[in-house]
Amino acid sequence: MKEELIVEGRKFSQEELIEIIKKYLDEEKKSTKTAIPKPMVDIWFDVKPKTINRKRFEEERTSTEEEEVRKYILWAFSMRDEYPEKYGKDFKTLIPNKTWGYKDYLELEELACSYGDHSADMVEHAFEWSQRIENGETWRAVCSQRDTTEWYRTVRGEHGKLIGGNTEKYDTKKSEHCSATHISTGFTESNGRLDVAVPLIVRYEKYYQ
Repeated sequence: MKEELIVEGRKFSQEELIEIIKKYLDEEKKSTKTAIPKPMVDIWFDVKPKTINRKRFEEERTSTEEEEVRKYILWAFSMRDEYPEKYGKDFKTLIPNKTWGYKDYLELEELACSYGDHSADMVEHAFEWSQRIENGETWRAVCSQRDTTEWYRTVRGEHGKLIGGNTEKYDTKKSEHCSATHISTGFTESNGRLDVAVPLIVRYEKYYQ
């Protein structure tokens, strides 16, 4: 008599269980092989403006959030066309692990320079978003779903503008979680103190030149 196992009231033969486990392991392998690289804390993320498919961003989006991001991405491409020496090179971004209490904008920029070249400006932020979509993330994941990174990211040269973050926003008393592409503007805080922000660090590699 063949051995059987009952799971949630259903009987499975040994052969059936082996087949189910094989299928599960195959799917797990496929999932591992097709894992989409995305920005993570303390891990460098590759951004390659030269190879991102521009046509992917030509069609208008019905979602307001996605359309706004699409326009920023197209603007980043136009800046690359106009300033190829500045924005035409591949680079890496890094979201540092926040180990300090608070810093002001200048201190965050100094931190970014110690890790890489500088903190990201809006063009480099937009190229990071386009790279995520190019890598296979959905528009919804990038533009609408809650940011998986806790901290806001500052924008170089634009005090008062913060990107993403899923902690409380400064200008409200309620908890409001943002997508990774959400732009908070009009930020004001005494002495420029930033309690829940980090720089998005940019590094241009010599072998990219």
